[in-house]
Amino acid sequence: MVKTFEKEAKAKGWDVVTVDTKGDFGALASRMEDMVARKVDTIVLGSAASNQLKDQIKKSNEAGIPVLGADAGWIPGVTCNITSDNYVMSAMMTTFLFNAIDRKGNIVVFIHRPHHGVRKRTLILDAILIENPDIKVITEHHVQVPGPMGDARKAMESILVANPQPGSIQPVSKK
Repeated sequence: MVKTFEKEAKAKGWDVVTVDTKGDFGALASRMEDMVARKVDTIVLGSAASNQLKDQIKKSNEAGIPVLGADAGWIPGVTCNITSDNYVMSAMMTTFLFNAIDRKGNIVVFIHRPHHGVRKRTLILDAILIENPDIKVITEHHVQVPGPMGDARKAMESILVANPQPGSIQPVSKK
């Protein structure tokens, strides 16, 4: 998404400064304040959690800098947010996964509730789980940010060690 935005913006002749904080919201808050100090024309948040940046969004607004979101969630102060329909996305992903395991077995759920999209996808997963009593959530892990990939990998390794029997976790495959 970010690469496409950069490409399209540059094609329009816009100067684009991209800052990747690797999921570190403290660093993102600081970089937003840097951009306000630089007096940029617009700030675009890509897959961030706007609700964790309320002070920085307010400072941006006070400086007359619109804040746009791309799958970042809308809160007051965000001019607009363009996102996927996370409810539909979850229904499609969950149905695909549950069909792939013949609607029975044990699963592991990785979540990050501060992000609006993950929260919505989790609500739909929970609703579909009610209708599928043969699927059991053996654990739910809140993915830590910053460092979500490393955290998820470490958690999954621990879960696999704790569940060593073949087939004890259905969707995990060694293909």
